[in-house]
Amino acid sequence: MTRRLYLLLVLILMGTFPALCIGQLPKKIGISPFKDVGIPPSFTLQPESLQAFLSGNLRADHGIDCVALSSASKTIDFRTDPNTQLLPPTYRTGGWKGNTLIPIETDWRDVARKRRLTLLIYGIYEESGENIRYAAEGMEPISGRILFSCRAEGKVENRFAVEDRLAEKIGLKMVEIDVNQVVTQARQEVYQQRLVSEGLADTNEFLSIAQKDPTAEDHYENGYSLTRQYETSQDNKYLEGAADEYRSALALDPNHFRALNNMGTVMHRLEKFEDAIAYYNRVLEINPTYARAMENAALAFQSLNRYDEALAMWKRALDYEDRSEIRKTIVETISKLEESVEGVGQ
Repeated sequence: MTRRLYLLLVLILMGTFPALCIGQLPKKIGISPFKDVGIPPSFTLQPESLQAFLSGNLRADHGIDCVALSSASKTIDFRTDPNTQLLPPTYRTGGWKGNTLIPIETDWRDVARKRRLTLLIYGIYEESGENIRYAAEGMEPISGRILFSCRAEGKVENRFAVEDRLAEKIGLKMVEIDVNQVVTQARQEVYQQRLVSEGLADTNEFLSIAQKDPTAEDHYENGYSLTRQYETSQDNKYLEGAADEYRSALALDPNHFRALNNMGTVMHRLEKFEDAIAYYNRVLEINPTYARAMENAALAFQSLNRYDEALAMWKRALDYEDRSEIRKTIVETISKLEESVEGVGQ
């Protein structure tokens, strides 16, 4: 027996051979949360837990770099102003107190394109009595071509073994079809079609369009979603992530005043009040009548005990605020601040 053959047999016995085979697969794939199609919905399974299990399994057992994709959340009431993130509920459009966060349908193919992922894995699951069923598909996100599908089912009490079988089937399917070659072929076909229909100059131009590079507005929306997650968790990592997204938005559009305003609210939450005020001032240079930035700036001045400047900013906001309920609250705030300032002066 040659040394090479002996080493190969050892690797097979150790269970590491599949990982070597998949070494030629895409370096990064995205896995979206699986959708519960059961009626009634499962009380045992959670989309995020299955997603996390598949990501970890494919990474550990097959050497595949996976990204767990997450959905965004928005408010039910469309009148709610997403820009006034810092103000108390009474200052927010739509009477914020009655609004709740709900998940919105996410176009996972679009998310995968923007993230420049080579492959998107998504699927469904159903719990029926004592049984659980999973179905997964792998899609090339630019062309939308379905490259493979697989299923696994079994008893709910054995769901981890069932999920392990599903992950194993996904790994084997990716080896079987030679994902890199199929992805390249699918994208080339789409490119050729676009080349004829739209007269694109080269492949790079096509990929730039097909992948839909994130715009300033995309980064702004991502930052907004992260700040909402902070409100729920109070974990500063979401604020830091939001700040990165707003910076990316401003790198693409330095005059994106809503991103500037929201960056100010992030700084305020981090108690960097001077930085927050600088962002609000930049907003007002671009949009001098933006009352929300004035209101946020007034709150920042109050946090620094700079009451004269806070008063001036509240009065300035009153000139441009057209919502009667908020105008009433601002008038009350001004009155209380004036009393406080007078009391200090005496």
